[in-house]
Amino acid sequence: MSIRAKLILIIVSILVVFDSAAGLIFYWQNNLAAPAQTLNLIVFWTLLIVLIIVTAVFYLFIGIVTKKISRLSVIARQIAGGRFDIKLEKGDIKAKDETAVLARTLKETSDRLSGLYKDMERKVQQKTKELSSSLKETKKNNDLLEENKKAMLNILEDVEAEKEAADKEREKINTIIHSIGDAVFVTDNNYKIILFNQVAADLSGHGMKEAIGKRYNQVMNFVKEENGNPDRKNDEFIVKAMKTVKVMEMSNHTVLISKTGKRIPVSDSAAPLKDKDGKVIGCVVVFRDVTKERQIDQMKSEFVSVASHQLRTPLTGIKWFVELLLGQKAGKLSKKQKDFLQQILISNERMIALVSDLLDVSHIETGKKFNIEKKEINPAEIFQQILTDNIALIQKKRIKIIRCRELIKGFKIFADADKIRQAFQNLLSNAVKYSRDGGRIELNCDRSNKNETIFSIKDSGFGIPENQQKRVFEKFFRGNNIVTKATDGTGLGLYITRAIVEAHGGKIWFESQENKGTAFHLSIPNK
Repeated sequence: MSIRAKLILIIVSILVVFDSAAGLIFYWQNNLAAPAQTLNLIVFWTLLIVLIIVTAVFYLFIGIVTKKISRLSVIARQIAGGRFDIKLEKGDIKAKDETAVLARTLKETSDRLSGLYKDMERKVQQKTKELSSSLKETKKNNDLLEENKKAMLNILEDVEAEKEAADKEREKINTIIHSIGDAVFVTDNNYKIILFNQVAADLSGHGMKEAIGKRYNQVMNFVKEENGNPDRKNDEFIVKAMKTVKVMEMSNHTVLISKTGKRIPVSDSAAPLKDKDGKVIGCVVVFRDVTKERQIDQMKSEFVSVASHQLRTPLTGIKWFVELLLGQKAGKLSKKQKDFLQQILISNERMIALVSDLLDVSHIETGKKFNIEKKEINPAEIFQQILTDNIALIQKKRIKIIRCRELIKGFKIFADADKIRQAFQNLLSNAVKYSRDGGRIELNCDRSNKNETIFSIKDSGFGIPENQQKRVFEKFFRGNNIVTKATDGTGLGLYITRAIVEAHGGKIWFESQENKGTAFHLSIPNK
């Protein structure tokens, strides 16, 4: 029963008692003849006793309720203080009044708060652990960051030092470049000028600031010096240096046309500029004014030309008279006299060939092209004539000649017969002269390309030393390993051969290995 119901019951009981007493008094007063004083006294004591009993019961009830509420208040304060391990009496829980409901509510609240507290403690411990780990990781990261910061500062210091060193080195290089007596300019891999010294500015007529950032061909107008022909660009040596990653020299008779139109003969080379990984990042071009050298060369060439022309007439006369003598037109000769005259004729022929070569060199040096007259010719017939002319030496050295089918059967090309014969003669006679006894010479041609025919002359002779191969096409060059083995020769044959091939619009190149042989290749355009 609830407290409210119990209180109502007590009040009702009091009212009932008072009502009963009042009825009893009323009855007594109307039906009994007892004196009023006595009756009032009885009623008084009766009411007093009832009031005492009711008050005692009410006080007892209030004490019980107050005790329960006090005990529950203590428990509530314990829960509020964080103690959840409370114990309630069975009567407090099993009762059916409001205190029992409050006790059960406190019990449920305590249990729920205990669970929440434990869960919270678990989560707090977990978060504390995570936070501790995070703090450790943060500390580790901070330490690492500090180390990286120190390392970065050291790197920056090193970079700054390197930058200062690079600036000093760059300044030194610039000073050296600007102090060089030759003209120098440097391009990047897009052929734009990034460095331009004062000599280059003086020769070209373009200021240094004006040239920087422009493509080299907008500033440096290199052309081929050709008599009677329009100027042609002659700056491919720069492009080739970049593409082949090799030092490329200017071709002979290159002229620089300055900003004012002045024509300045120049000479030198272009070299690829590479980074530390070997990648081409630009090109360095060095050139100089060779006006005086050209004048001297021209004087020498003119002298050689005049001397050669003057020598040709008496040499031709000597040859004519020696042939008359050998033909015994002036009388009968003894065998010894014939031998002497034959040696004179051979020496005279060598002199005539030398004079002819000197005249060709004179034409090349003065920038004059060969007078090329192309017509349809059969190279197989030319090779056969050359082999016939050299048959004596071929048989003497027991050299085996191997010709490809095309150079036996024959085919047609468009070329100057005399000049091509001279080029083939120079290459084949060298192969015969510089082959060992019992060697072999292979003559081949490749017609797979419809635009050109490639001829090859390969021997198994002495070869060319590797350190001298870049000089093969120079005037008067003869390999050190050949001079002691073959004393005759002028060193002009390959120089003239290259000029002939280039005059036809072709190319010439070779592969050689000392003591294993040499293979020369020359391409001749089909038209």
